[in-house]
Amino acid sequence: MTQNYELIVKGIRNFENKVTVTLALRDKK
Repeated sequence: MTQNYELIVKGIRNFENKVTVTLALRDKK
């Protein structure tokens, strides 16, 4: 259970990072 929870948290963080990068690139353009 703990490992699955950690994977979910990592997935959410990765998703947030991708969104942040995408928004940053849009702002630069």
